[in-house]
Amino acid sequence: MAFYLERIKHFFGVQEQGRIAQLDGLRAFAIAMVFNVHFFGYFGEQGAFNASAIVHRTILILRAGHIGVDLFFVISGFLIFELLRKRETSAIKFFGMRFARLLPAHVAVLLVISFVTFYGSEFLVNMLLIAPLIKGVTTINYVTWSLAWELIFYALIFVVVQKMRQHDPWRAAFLCLALAAVLLYTFDGVTFTLSGTTYSLQLPAIDRFFGFIAGILLSWAISTFGNRRFSILWLAPTLALLLALQIVWSYQPEWLQRPLNGGFFIFTSLTFALLVFFVCTQNWNIRWLLCWPPLVFLGRISYSFYLIHGIALATILNRLPMPSSTLKLAMYYVVTFGISVLAAAIVFAFFERPYLVRTRSGKLEPKKSGL
Repeated sequence: MAFYLERIKHFFGVQEQGRIAQLDGLRAFAIAMVFNVHFFGYFGEQGAFNASAIVHRTILILRAGHIGVDLFFVISGFLIFELLRKRETSAIKFFGMRFARLLPAHVAVLLVISFVTFYGSEFLVNMLLIAPLIKGVTTINYVTWSLAWELIFYALIFVVVQKMRQHDPWRAAFLCLALAAVLLYTFDGVTFTLSGTTYSLQLPAIDRFFGFIAGILLSWAISTFGNRRFSILWLAPTLALLLALQIVWSYQPEWLQRPLNGGFFIFTSLTFALLVFFVCTQNWNIRWLLCWPPLVFLGRISYSFYLIHGIALATILNRLPMPSSTLKLAMYYVVTFGISVLAAAIVFAFFERPYLVRTRSGKLEPKKSGL
């Protein structure tokens, strides 16, 4: 048994040299939060059974795990900025690497969803990850709105770092991207007509873009304060604040209706950046939890999981009766989560791992990037 476990760890790169294992652990928590949004969202509104007030409130809080995406944005902003800051590259090579990383699994899942739902229209714009930006175009895989923001960030950060390489990279990148965020926020959309159909270019959830900027601030903080030792007592209020933010989101107070959600996601991104800073720089005993192999494994396949879990949930839950008790709801959760992990592992093995193997061989990008 131990032999097979070691083979599995090796295959999925659970103990791969050069990766930051605790970041994979954080990714695992982030993807679990995203899964909770869609699993409990399926039942929360319908009141699947006569649950107690405590159980119902717990479901609503778990369903409010939207901030898991912001943790992904912070980590992505940090790693991509570090990659560009430390290594000069051409636009063709950089974007070639990014598309080689993102597209295979994305297209594979897109084909699966199109087959299951019998919907194949507008496949090309979905494949290129621009469908979420065009009003009037159906987004086949609804989670790809975040990948559209990834592409926007890639374009902006590449230009900024290449042009400002001789200056203070953190200050230049932060100021330029903050200005870009303001300009994107004031963007009022562009309407165009194609083949007699009118479309509108839009930028949804602009405040989530700040997660990438927080990732750049994280890079600066690690470079500036990474050698300082902090008390582990800092961890408790940071985690408590993140829990409080999720609880606040579950209640949907009126101030969240203000522009930019009242700054909610901006503040959330900064808090996540603080958490990642502690995790990456402090030798606290808590790090062993994030480096626990099952968590690292889930973090390793988190991109495939993110892409596939929606169709896995819909396919399974639409065929099951409504749960009649908390125990049955918990059973549904375990089954759907387990099947989503299995599906994600298959997608990872066939469509993500080949890129990562080439990365390790040095053919695409430095292994130290941790991507």
